[in-house]
Amino acid sequence: MYDGAFRAMRHNPKVVLGLPALLSVLSAVVSAVATWLGLTQLSWFYDVLDDLDSGRYSSIEDPSASTLWGIGLVILAAVVVEVLVSVLANGLVISSVGRSVLGRVARPSEVWAAVRGRRLGGLVVLSLFTSVVPVVGFTVWLLLTVLLAQASTGAAVAFGIIGFLALVVGLVWFWVHVIFAAPAYVLERVGPRKAIARAWALVRGAFWRVFGIMVLTLVLTYIMSAVVQFPVSILSTVVGVGTSSSDSVTGGSLVAYLVGTGIASLVAGTLATAFLGSVVALLYIDQRMRREGLDVALAVAANAPEPGDGPKPPVPPTTPPTQPGLWDGSGGWGSGPTPPGSTGR
Repeated sequence: MYDGAFRAMRHNPKVVLGLPALLSVLSAVVSAVATWLGLTQLSWFYDVLDDLDSGRYSSIEDPSASTLWGIGLVILAAVVVEVLVSVLANGLVISSVGRSVLGRVARPSEVWAAVRGRRLGGLVVLSLFTSVVPVVGFTVWLLLTVLLAQASTGAAVAFGIIGFLALVVGLVWFWVHVIFAAPAYVLERVGPRKAIARAWALVRGAFWRVFGIMVLTLVLTYIMSAVVQFPVSILSTVVGVGTSSSDSVTGGSLVAYLVGTGIASLVAGTLATAFLGSVVALLYIDQRMRREGLDVALAVAANAPEPGDGPKPPVPPTTPPTQPGLWDGSGGWGSGPTPPGSTGR
């Protein structure tokens, strides 16, 4: 699985690494600007620290409404851009891996066609769904704990601990069951609701296998990112300390730190997105091979001519899988013909 992920990156580095890198540059620039603007809006905070150090507690003032609005808008803009960049990069990687398993190199225009417009909106919906469920679960747990505390502190503590552990287990179970939603959405070109149903069906009966592979993948991704970011962060901090001035928080030290961490985030984010997206796509394809005989459909699709190519020699007829997924030439597998004897549902 991991060897296949690195092979996918080497097979089409322009798309799997290049496009996420460009998107990471955009995200890093927005994050750096947001950090800079956020710090410039916090001048009142540094005044508060000075007053506390000098013991002038009575002179501390609350931040102005414009300061709070400025900080809030900067954070909101950074979060929106980060979500869009992450979702788009993941979709591009999945689409490229889908063509790589057929031995074809996807052009940037092809993978863009697979996720642009309404397709990108569907990916955002999937991302929001998988993010909202944990937020709702945590909110419900917190409210119940607070309400129970009004009646009995001991019962609230017990419920809080047991409920939190149950919440974590439930969220992990939910995360594993929807992990294939994005690959199903991009490669099968279905809607968000159908993609979630497909992901749920593919994980059924293979929970522990998918869970183990994904946990190991996240650990490897974290290690990979840390190896890239740690030395650059240390270097940028050392350089920043050497160029800092005592009377300027946004001087040379901040510039050096932002540039260094921005470069580290760019490289680490690109590698993490490419590796994690490739593993998820390949694991999804592997599950379909095990469940639906997708390898037969892939063999047929690999021999099919691409748009604009000449005809290829015919291949011997094969029995289609239960739920075929044939390459449609536009970035995903279409639904394919209904197999004989199936209901078509």
